[in-house]
Amino acid sequence: MNYLLYGHGGSGNHGCEAIVRTTLAMIGDSKSADVYTMDLNRDRKFGVDKLARFHQYKLRSDNEPVYLAAKAVAKLTDNYDLVTYYNLGDALKTKGAVCLSVGGDNYCNREPSKYLSCNKLFAKNNKTVLWGCSVTPQLMKQKKYVEDMKRYSLITARESLTYRGLVGAGVENAVLLPDPAFTLPAAETELPEIFKEREVVGVNISPTVLKHEKESGSLQKATRELVSYILKNTDYGVAFIPHVIRGPNNDLLPMTPLYEEFKDTGRVAVVDGDDTMNCCQLKYAISHCRFMIVARTHASIAAYSTQVPTLVIGYSVKSKGIATDLFGTDENYVLPIDSISSDEDLAKAFEWIADHEDQIRRQYGRIMPAYIKEAFKAGEYLKAVRV
Repeated sequence: MNYLLYGHGGSGNHGCEAIVRTTLAMIGDSKSADVYTMDLNRDRKFGVDKLARFHQYKLRSDNEPVYLAAKAVAKLTDNYDLVTYYNLGDALKTKGAVCLSVGGDNYCNREPSKYLSCNKLFAKNNKTVLWGCSVTPQLMKQKKYVEDMKRYSLITARESLTYRGLVGAGVENAVLLPDPAFTLPAAETELPEIFKEREVVGVNISPTVLKHEKESGSLQKATRELVSYILKNTDYGVAFIPHVIRGPNNDLLPMTPLYEEFKDTGRVAVVDGDDTMNCCQLKYAISHCRFMIVARTHASIAAYSTQVPTLVIGYSVKSKGIATDLFGTDENYVLPIDSISSDEDLAKAFEWIADHEDQIRRQYGRIMPAYIKEAFKAGEYLKAVRV
C-alpha cells in the first residue's frame, strides 16, 4: 500500500520532523511512502529525506498575483480547492493511496480551509487520515468542518479534549491515541559543558507563544525573572533549547537576548545554537534536564516521554489536553500564556513543579510506559485503513 504524507512544514520545525520520523517508522516499509514538504533542504540537512520519497512543495507568498487571484476567488465562493491545488500541485493527482495530514496543529489555532480542501480533493481517489491532531473546539460548531472530519477514514486525536469535541459533534471515525512523537527515540550527542558541571533546567520559549500574550513583552519579562530566580535560589544551570529554528518562528529570537543577559554568570548555555541537531538529539538534550519550562508542544512531548518534570506555557487545547491526559488536570502543569500578568508568575509556576517533583516522577512511572505503548497502536489503526 502506498502512503502519502502532506502538511509537513519541514524539519526546521523539529516537532514536524518528529512526527514524520515516527510515522514513517510505524508504516514500516516507508520506501513506499511519499512525503510532501515545505522545506526539502531542511529535511535533507537532518537526514529525514532518506526515510521515504520526499518532494518539495511550497505555499505561495501573498505577493504572487496568481495566488492572490485564487485566494480572492476562494474567499468569495468559500471554496479553497483552487488555492490548495495551486499549492500542492502533482500531489493531488495521487490515486489509490492512504493520504495522511501530518501537521498536528493544522486544525488548531490557524485557518484550516486549505486542509479542508486537501481532504476533499484527496478523498476523491484515496483514503484520508487526520493524524495525531488537535482540533480547536470552536471548529466543531461549523457544519463544513464537521463534514470535513467525517470525510476522513481515520482521525487519531492526540488528546482527550479534541477527542471529546469530535465525538460530541457526531464524528465517529476518531480514536484517542497519544501523539506519535511520544515514540521518538533519543540519540546521544555532545551537550554543552554546563550539563557536566551541574543539573540543568531547560527553557524553551517561542515567537508563536508570544503572539498569544495578553500584554506584549510579558513572557520575556517573566522568563527573565524565572532565570534570575533559578540562579539566585538554586545551584541549577539554565539551558535555552530551541525546537524550531527557521525564519520568523525561530525560537532563538526571544531566547538569545536572555542568554546574552545572563551568560557572564557562567551558568547558562544555548543548546544547538548552530542548528545542527535533529529532533532525536534534541530529545537527548531535553532528557538530561532536571526540569523543563517549555512553549513548544513537541519539546514538551520530548520531556514528558523521558519523564522530565515539565511546565508548559500553553495557548491552546493541545497543551491542556495532553497535560490532562497525563496528570488528570492541566492546573499547575500548564500556565496559560494569557494568564501571565506579573513578572513573577512563571517563577512561581516553576516553583510548584520543583516542589512536586517526586509526585510528578511517580506519576510518570505509573503512566508513561503504557502511554508510549499506546502511542505505537496508531500504526495498527493506520494499517487497518484500506483503499
